[in-house]
Amino acid sequence: MNPTAGPAPNDAEISRTIGYQMAIQRSRIFFYNGAWVIGAAAKLLGLLDFTWTAGFLFLVVANLNIVACMMLYSRGIMRVAGIPLTAVWMAFDTLIITWAIALSGGSDSALYPWYLTTAAAAAYFGGRRGLVIVMAADTFACLG
Repeated sequence: MNPTAGPAPNDAEISRTIGYQMAIQRSRIFFYNGAWVIGAAAKLLGLLDFTWTAGFLFLVVANLNIVACMMLYSRGIMRVAGIPLTAVWMAFDTLIITWAIALSGGSDSALYPWYLTTAAAAAYFGGRRGLVIVMAADTFACLG
């Protein structure tokens, strides 16, 4: 027994945590699908250059990740391979935004400000430590 662990969470606390995490995932659905619509409009206006195939693949992969996270959270699974699921989806966000930037012109892409969304999410959901980790990952992704 770990004396510093504190009391075990009760069912109401677990239910609130799962509900909260599911709400976060629903907001990610809104973000990625909204971003895709904006990207599609920008493509039609000639502001972004990517193939429709790549754009639809981006949309499918982003939504599959969200569905997978929702399935895990709905089953009360908060860790994957010992890593908090929050850290997993935050890392995925950095990867998928990096992919979107690569699809839309790489260093010439207008999508670099999207990295601010991952930093904001990390600050809110991961605290200072999460923010520093995500900012470092975003910086590496920008430069790499």
